[in-house]
Amino acid sequence: MAFAFSSVIGTLLCASLVPESTRFLALSHRYDAAVGPANWLARKMNSILDYKLTVADIEAPLPIGTHQRTPSIPSLAKPSGRVLMIQKAFLNFTRSASIPYTPQLRPITLPLQIVWFSLSLGSSGLLTWINTLLV
Repeated sequence: MAFAFSSVIGTLLCASLVPESTRFLALSHRYDAAVGPANWLARKMNSILDYKLTVADIEAPLPIGTHQRTPSIPSLAKPSGRVLMIQKAFLNFTRSASIPYTPQLRPITLPLQIVWFSLSLGSSGLLTWINTLLV
């Protein structure tokens, strides 16, 4: 119970104290909201410049093509029945779970999965053998 309580406290502190990423806000076309965290971060880092960023400063360095509205993931409409809701949830899950296996992310995803599996298998085996040897 104490572990869950500390996780909840940590989540609440992060949600309330850590500002959203300026890059995320800019790529989401929320330029006005992106200026605040960028200037806050500059103040916290004791920036020696007396210059405050503006919306134009945030818009300018974005790569070409990001100024257009990017297509968002379609939201699920209110289902009419429980079966329809489960089908839509499954479709949404499979769509989002397949993103790491796209050709751009596959070279990163597969080695990470192999390392994760190896560490999990190794640590459980190590714990089992250490207990056996110490008895």
